[in-house]
Amino acid sequence: MTLHFRTASPRPTTFDREARTIEAVVSTGAPVARGGFEERLDLSGADLSRLDGAPLVDGHRAETTRDVIGVIEAPKIRDGAIWVRIKFRTNEAATAIMNDVADGTLRGLSVGYTVQAWRDSQEGNRRIRTATKWTPIEVSITPIPADPSAYFRSGASAMPEDNVTTTAPDNGQTTTQTTTQTQTRAQINREIRSMAQMANLPATWADEQIDAEASLDEAREAAFAAMQTRQAQTQTRSTRAAILHDNTDPAVIAPRMGEALYARAHPDHQVSDPAREYVGQSMIDLCRSALRAQGISTTGMHAESVVTRALPSTSTLPEALGESARRELRRAYQSAASGARAMARQTTARDFRTKHKINMSEAPTLEKVNESGEFKSGAMHDSAETYRANTFGFSSASRGRR
Repeated sequence: MTLHFRTASPRPTTFDREARTIEAVVSTGAPVARGGFEERLDLSGADLSRLDGAPLVDGHRAETTRDVIGVIEAPKIRDGAIWVRIKFRTNEAATAIMNDVADGTLRGLSVGYTVQAWRDSQEGNRRIRTATKWTPIEVSITPIPADPSAYFRSGASAMPEDNVTTTAPDNGQTTTQTTTQTQTRAQINREIRSMAQMANLPATWADEQIDAEASLDEAREAAFAAMQTRQAQTQTRSTRAAILHDNTDPAVIAPRMGEALYARAHPDHQVSDPAREYVGQSMIDLCRSALRAQGISTTGMHAESVVTRALPSTSTLPEALGESARRELRRAYQSAASGARAMARQTTARDFRTKHKINMSEAPTLEKVNESGEFKSGAMHDSAETYRANTFGFSSASRGRR
């Protein structure tokens, strides 16, 4: 008699210890709540050119090379998600994280990206910003990911089998039992219930997936679909109000911060009331305010990290710096008087035909005439000038950035 057993393991089965690689889904484009709006990623607009060879970092920290724990390989969009292969470094810190990932005790993944184009929309009272053109530039291992559907993959892989010699109790016959490292139904069911709790889905949803004997990949797709359906059906049962100015919107905060920066260089400028709260803030304080406007917590973050996170993005700070520069340019143009106005006058041309003007010279100097004296004659000279109106200008293409 031969007995067969299957042992459950929460470990991702795509992990290859010898090659130090593992497969992962780093993003499904799931919506993320930001300060004043909901951000979504359109996977069809993702440019994966910089993701191939991009760094794998620890918790989005990228100040030094010690924060890099691996590299991203073979990125591709498949089944409504971004799939990658991760290769870990050989240093001690990366090895420790790799072992935790292999044991299943670290599971959170997050992708860092820049956005080149946005599409704004409204769903009920929620403001939606969808990144239609964006570029992933790094992947991080995090304790709490923004995308609940990002995970280290468990797929088909050859696992070693251990042959164990046993003796059947009924007839004393020696048999062999095979232990295969794979996930049992009970382990998958626990993963599905954990997935339901993270996505805030009811227990009935988890029961339906378990009754249907869904795999983990099928359950993740169903969870994402349920979250999208729930968002579409959500309605606010309150009095409808029109928001004229959202003081938490980065687009509203940026001009105020830019005016405050301009006022620091020009104390004679009369600061408007909305911008007055930013006048006394230092540059680091403005960076923190910009990150908080994006919904990023700055608690415990040192100054270098604050500046690094605030500058290379479409956050409030670059827009505020641009607003300050525009005010400075307007001031420079207004203060420089044109020398042509002292020598000429301004007129209007009704069409583009050539115009003719006659210029007269000054009259001769008047001379004193004595009693019974003779008035002397003088001459005035004239000249003809021509001119015509033409069209001048240039065009510029708009450019998105994040």
